[in-house]
Amino acid sequence: MCKKKKLDLRDDLMENIKEIGLITFEETSNCLWEDIPYIVKVGKNLISLPHLIQQEIFWNKFYKFIKNIKTDPEFEAKFAAKIANAENRNDYAKRIITIIDKIEEEQKIDYIINATRALCWDNINYNQYFRICLAIEKTFIDDLLFIKKNYDKNTCLPGTIEAVSLTLNGLMYQYINVAPTLAQIANPSEINDNAPKTHRFTELGSWVYNMALNYEKDKYLK
Repeated sequence: MCKKKKLDLRDDLMENIKEIGLITFEETSNCLWEDIPYIVKVGKNLISLPHLIQQEIFWNKFYKFIKNIKTDPEFEAKFAAKIANAENRNDYAKRIITIIDKIEEEQKIDYIINATRALCWDNINYNQYFRICLAIEKTFIDDLLFIKKNYDKNTCLPGTIEAVSLTLNGLMYQYINVAPTLAQIANPSEINDNAPKTHRFTELGSWVYNMALNYEKDKYLK
């Protein structure tokens, strides 16, 4: 068990805020997932302090992630076997925490949870898992929803602003090189279904779709 430090978050808040943040992050990453109740308790204390906005945002996301693991005993057991007991557990914990911390939209946490289940049920490996999580963190939420709505590994799509953005993030690529019209350059939203089909999803885009965004439709995942 990790050594617990008694934190009185009400006393000398401003003088100790830096120390509190360091202790919280260090203990979270070191204890993950050895003492989840303690981590959640610290998180709830931080949420109760209106001055710690960044901590509140982080702990809301982190609590959602933990809650989904804790409410499913089978998921929790597999997660412990895959992450908490792994040889690189501290590195994995820190990487997960960093990704969650950087995510801006809470909806993305659902996709991270889906990818975590895919990892725990051995549908992806660690390398694929962290690539998927990083892609989710870095991709605009509307572009992720675009993937969820339009994904087809065998179909080319028009070079819309979403396709261009996803190409920059490595989730699509320009399959056919067709120069855009002047109107499309001036206003990318003018690209429509009649425009040339130029973009396809990459292998990473396929992973993100199948193991995170479209998780609820994949029968082979728990």
